[in-house]
Amino acid sequence: MSIYIQNFELDSPIIPVDPYVYEITDNTNGKKLIGSHNGAFGFKYITSTGSINRAVKAEPENFERKILFQHHDLAVIRQIEYELIKSLDAVNDDNYINKRNYIHKDRMNNPKFKACKHCGKKLRTQNIAAHERSCLARKNAEYVKEDTFYGYSYEQISAMFSYDEETGFIYNRKGKHLKAKDGFGYSKISLRRDGKQYFVYGHRLAFFIMNKWIAPDVSIIHVDDDVTNNAYSNLSLSVASTRPKIKPPRKIQDRFDCPHCKKDFAQSAFVRWHGDKCKAKSDV
Repeated sequence: MSIYIQNFELDSPIIPVDPYVYEITDNTNGKKLIGSHNGAFGFKYITSTGSINRAVKAEPENFERKILFQHHDLAVIRQIEYELIKSLDAVNDDNYINKRNYIHKDRMNNPKFKACKHCGKKLRTQNIAAHERSCLARKNAEYVKEDTFYGYSYEQISAMFSYDEETGFIYNRKGKHLKAKDGFGYSKISLRRDGKQYFVYGHRLAFFIMNKWIAPDVSIIHVDDDVTNNAYSNLSLSVASTRPKIKPPRKIQDRFDCPHCKKDFAQSAFVRWHGDKCKAKSDV
């Protein structure tokens, strides 16, 4: 593996061919960011550093970038980048900023956006409360307890949702059946009772509700959307029976042949229009 400590201009036509790990320094505040690039193979950034890269393109004089590692294998570069960022996070170096937390300065100064107090990510003010609850649950292992789901307590979920045993669906306070991007923004919720087992399809919130709220005394099985590739493949028949049947392929429309040259057409009108000309040619 080669180690490069060299500076290069962003708009320079000389771009490293092999994938590489780079470091960008913001000269205005001294902050540094670690990222990776797949070299000349498409000129597309691997990691989510789009915000700082747009800033670099807008004001290239305020940034410096140098290559730290270069390797022909893209998987090696991604692993190096991951380990390097993880080590920088471990030492808590204030000079380095996490690539996921860097936001363009225009958004930083925008009053419509507010920073999460747990991860520093900038979000719109109306979305920050829900993000902070889920962020705290993801980052703090002590906060994730059996009676909470992504920061929501047992009582909060009980007040927000209701379950109908007849239909087998979860409804919100307005009586609407939860679908994609409703509630907590995950995939759709679908619950079905089969004997003493509840089958929960593709939604961790539904699994939590069934296990901790509605039916704590019955066995719960969580089935992913892709049944063929999970541990519950033996339940594929039960799951398939609740899903819509695949429509059969559309029947191929009959073709119409010209009586003179045997050329086929999709519509009979084309045959009549073509047949007159074809017959005239054949009579000559």
